[in-house]
Amino acid sequence: MEYTTLGGSGTKVSRIGIGTNTFGGDADWHLSAEEARAVVDTAIDHGINFFDTANAYNAGESERVLGEAPDGYDRDRQVIAMKAYFRMDDDDPNAGGLSRKAIEQELANSLDWLAEPYEPVPIDGHG
Repeated sequence: MEYTTLGGSGTKVSRIGIGTNTFGGDADWHLSAEEARAVVDTAIDHGINFFDTANAYNAGESERVLGEAPDGYDRDRQVIAMKAYFRMDDDDPNAGGLSRKAIEQELANSLDWLAEPYEPVPIDGHG
């Protein structure tokens, strides 16, 4: 596998990354937790260490599934890029967008959903 530096972070990521929009959820094109686990296992076995997720991917379900998937692997070697933008709480006027408050809340949600002390790479953009 070839690796490259992620922006100015100094973090090395595989040139191939795995998007997780299909992990979890009820649509016909979504993967079950078992199918997603197989994707993650295969990716890691082939040297892929870069996974992309967003708060809007199945209302956090993709992050829950991803957090359960890489058991038995050194999680410190995996890099997760988390995107936040879309409002996840219609009752909170500060939810959504790219304010500091919204980004910090979505980062906290992502860490809860991932169920691990990952440090996602926040990306300024729409999920």
